[in-house]
Amino acid sequence: MKQTGKRVLIVLLFMILAIIAVLAVWAAVLYFISVPDENSESKPEKFAAEYEEIDFHEENGLLYFNREIIVVFREEADKEVIDSYLASLPVSVESSMADIGIYKLTFEEAMTYDELESKVKEIGGNDIVEEAYFNIISEIDTDTEENEESREEFFPKDGWNGDDWDTAAPRGENWGMEAIDAPGAWGYVDELSEINVGLIDSMPDTSHEDLTFSDTCCLFIDTGTGKADKNTHRLTGTDHGCHVSGIMDGDWNNGIGVSGVMGGKGNLYYCASYHETDGRIRSDFGTAYTYLLSLKVLIDQDVQVINISQNTDRLKGFAASHGNRNAVAYLTRQASLAGKGLARIISSREAAGKKDFVICIAAGNNNDTYYYRDEKEAYGYRRKRTFWETIKSLFGWKGEIGGAQASYNNFLNLIEEPEVKDRILVVGCIGMDGEKSSAEETRYKYAAFSNIGERVDVVAPGYDIYSCTAGGYGLMTGTSMSAPHASGVAGLVFAANPQLTGSQVKAIVKNTVKGRYYYEDGFSGMVNARQAVKAALQTREMPVERVLQQETSGGLDVCFVV
Repeated sequence: MKQTGKRVLIVLLFMILAIIAVLAVWAAVLYFISVPDENSESKPEKFAAEYEEIDFHEENGLLYFNREIIVVFREEADKEVIDSYLASLPVSVESSMADIGIYKLTFEEAMTYDELESKVKEIGGNDIVEEAYFNIISEIDTDTEENEESREEFFPKDGWNGDDWDTAAPRGENWGMEAIDAPGAWGYVDELSEINVGLIDSMPDTSHEDLTFSDTCCLFIDTGTGKADKNTHRLTGTDHGCHVSGIMDGDWNNGIGVSGVMGGKGNLYYCASYHETDGRIRSDFGTAYTYLLSLKVLIDQDVQVINISQNTDRLKGFAASHGNRNAVAYLTRQASLAGKGLARIISSREAAGKKDFVICIAAGNNNDTYYYRDEKEAYGYRRKRTFWETIKSLFGWKGEIGGAQASYNNFLNLIEEPEVKDRILVVGCIGMDGEKSSAEETRYKYAAFSNIGERVDVVAPGYDIYSCTAGGYGLMTGTSMSAPHASGVAGLVFAANPQLTGSQVKAIVKNTVKGRYYYEDGFSGMVNARQAVKAALQTREMPVERVLQQETSGGLDVCFVV
């Protein structure tokens, strides 16, 4: 019996060891195939090492140009005084935004963080300077998931893979257009004017059969010189830029591809910044200055709706959402510069009687992404698990998830200047709810990945959306796809009444939504193209406030629920 007992113990011991070995091997496999760390694939230290002009400050996580300072001069400062002051400094001056008092100063030699900070304080303390900034770099990524009298609806003859139109129960490749009732808006197309719409994104395929870009469209801004360049032979068209363009303003060309929300009434523009060093071109990072410059280039061409389906670093956004001070500071510094610049652009255009604009920005896609707390990191979190965290995940531990605020997805969403914030529309994502939908009715739900919070103004279709890709067509998912649906609706509102201000257009889009789509502690409504256009047409004859009161006062006054 004793011998048998020993054998049983030995067998049990070997079984336990075997199980531990299997778990360890499985954990190792999971560890090495786990999702790449978006914060370490382009790790700031490594990123800075690639370029002599870029440095990284480990304590506060700041990635910045080590020879550059952005200066915002006071609006009342005399131009001759500014020029005289700049001439007294040992810098070269990029003055692409001199008309709004914003300059980029470049010193001859690179400086340490402390030296540059001292220069920022010194220059910022001058009487004619409102603010001076580090030229902070953000890692740019797209918000795409890998994976009364009423007119009759009008249905375009574009291909859509042969799908029929049915706004009562949206389905198929064109479900997004059906869900926002774009055909209902297209019934008014003969009353609409043409307007300019544009995007800041990865490079679209400008030769695509279903996309027509304006001849005067600026396609390239060199961040080194700040100069606009239409020569794009060095830049390859990408799926993301094409997809966003097609949703917002794909050509109406009878039988080909898709139909953009703009209903053939949009003149399409594109602009973005690229960084070139030693013959290498990169578009995966930018600064508040280059973002502002790209926006200004489009706005100066009377582009009235600008779509931005990009984030300025998801990990920083998640960390800021959970209170990390470095992440909050990183984003708010850039928001401050962009906000001041946009406020000046708005003011100068109002004074000159020029057309106004709206910027539509994706809410972000990382509300269902796991992050791992790490106090050694500048932002308090990592995207990739350690080996031991991978082992723990086998027993149900998965890190932190949720609470990703749309306000931190892109630093532009953090702008607080009222006149600027009133012209920025932040767009969350909905998809079809398969469990609750029927053959007669399509139901929708807020996408689990879509970022949340009070900054989500509206929602729009963004799941399995069919649109243009580089050289073809395909499905893509994300708030990247939701934003251009809303951009198209904002464009139709401007087309219905080009005299509206950007804040009025945003108000019309927000106040003509349909339904409530709930996320953690909140909800938003889906953009409705038909109702938005009807309201905008009414503003030709009566004030916006009165029209919106009419639009929102219908239905029941009191509802008793038993």
